[in-house]
Amino acid sequence: MKHHWAIDAWLLAAAAMLGTGSAWARSNSNTQLDSSALFIESSLEPLSPYVQQLMLYRVRLYSATDIRLSRGELSAPEHANAIIKPLGTDKRYKIRLGHRDYRVLERTYGVLAQSSGPFHLPAAQYTGFAKARRGGGALIDSYRRPVARSVRVQGRGHGVLVRARPVAAENDQWIPASALIIFDSWRQQTPLLVAGEPTSRTISISARGLTAAQLPALTPPVPEGVRIYPAPATIETVTEGEALLARRTQTFSIVADRAATFVFPKLVLPWWNTRSNARRTVATRAHTLIATAEDTAGQAQTALWPGYLAAAVLLSTIAICLWRLPLPASWRRLRTRYRATRQFRAAVRSSDAKAAREAVLTWAAARCYDDPPSTLAQVAASAGDESTRQALLALNEALYGRPTAASLKPWHTLAFKQLKQPAKHRTTREKSGAFLPSLY
Repeated sequence: MKHHWAIDAWLLAAAAMLGTGSAWARSNSNTQLDSSALFIESSLEPLSPYVQQLMLYRVRLYSATDIRLSRGELSAPEHANAIIKPLGTDKRYKIRLGHRDYRVLERTYGVLAQSSGPFHLPAAQYTGFAKARRGGGALIDSYRRPVARSVRVQGRGHGVLVRARPVAAENDQWIPASALIIFDSWRQQTPLLVAGEPTSRTISISARGLTAAQLPALTPPVPEGVRIYPAPATIETVTEGEALLARRTQTFSIVADRAATFVFPKLVLPWWNTRSNARRTVATRAHTLIATAEDTAGQAQTALWPGYLAAAVLLSTIAICLWRLPLPASWRRLRTRYRATRQFRAAVRSSDAKAAREAVLTWAAARCYDDPPSTLAQVAASAGDESTRQALLALNEALYGRPTAASLKPWHTLAFKQLKQPAKHRTTREKSGAFLPSLY
């Protein structure tokens, strides 16, 4: 979109006719600051908006890089007959104009004139203090030292002619927007009506280029025999970059008085497209709904519950019976070893020597069921490797207090090392008589 800045000849003439300020920013007469060191540039577009149509007002404050500004304020636009909202955040950047570098502060506002006719937006002003970074001029004292001096610069005002709503939209609710959409949703994806029971319908309007206060309150049409109860609407206006976004959401309770087939007509909303400068409409879909005398769907679901319950009870009974069936001896010993291994790990982590001893003996009894060992010393004597034997001896000494070389380290430390080693699975005793692999 083309920006019409302060050098636009038509706008200068309109500004002069409306009594606006100077075309470019000027230094205040009491600062003696070079007018090219600090000035304001601004624009207001479009030049011929409709009433309540969004106008973008941009203000740029240029300050030369050889001066430093402090304690300054750039005035915000004000107008008694307009809604003005800041859009986006401040932009700060550097630019070179001619042979001089500038820092630029840019702000954007949304302006919505509330009546048609001539509209004048006052000039923007900046007041603050300036101090030279280098060089001389008005920002040094008699000893040629930089000194801060108060400065005030002023841009110029803008005048536009605000048009009344077009003839094509005289009979419509006036909604000037650059985009508008409508959402229609029911509590259920496929709504079902039950006579005398409420269901909910939510309608939401989202528009770009206006405030939520400009969005009308809508009540969807309902057929005869249906009552509608609106809930309080939720409205919000937000900014997204240089865009003004508005949303209005309202929920309605729908109640059918009798069992019948109802046709809900479309909800049509006319609006004015400010981009194409033309009248447009959006609409919800028409809905055909059947209201029943009672919740047959709910009755059907309720009728299925006894079947579901019987199936669940049957499956649970089968699972319990299978769990309690006598298992083969080899399976039982395998399950015992698995449980003993888990108990041993828990005992190691909690440093519970007694529980660890019980787990080891249980594991060994399940592994060597034909000749189960009864003491840790017997298990250690038949250990499959030296590290396991040391861990078992350390556990035995921790229980009975007869220190040996194997108990120089805590038993659970040795056991933890064993837990980190890969598992070794053996199914029969080796010729040496060792039957206990790493306790993993």
